[in-house]
Amino acid sequence: MREYLTLLVLLAFTGCSVTAQFVPSGPLQDRPQTDYTKIGVFYDESKVPFPYTEIGRIFLDGKLSAQEQLYKIRDRAAYFGADAVIVKSDTEQESSGGAVKNTAYYESHTAQRYTGIAIIKK
Repeated sequence: MREYLTLLVLLAFTGCSVTAQFVPSGPLQDRPQTDYTKIGVFYDESKVPFPYTEIGRIFLDGKLSAQEQLYKIRDRAAYFGADAVIVKSDTEQESSGGAVKNTAYYESHTAQRYTGIAIIKK
């Protein structure tokens, strides 16, 4: 019984995990971690009000709300010392189907997926 409960707890913590992968654009400089609340968010490169250098890209793996995705992107960028992120979005079609009491069903909806470009001021 104890092993069963341990397994359930482990599944609860790992089953819904979302990873935020940071892919460096080049060799990483040793930069101090920043506060994620101070990370600027831009949705268009032309709107960034300062010259910048890209230090990496952030990709999320898992299902999150738009707000949670933006938090994860900012948090990961802050970990690597970024000053801001340029957020890109993509709409993804998700579908599922099955049968309940011999009745087939099919559901489809769109999901917004975000990626981030971590940048630092030049």
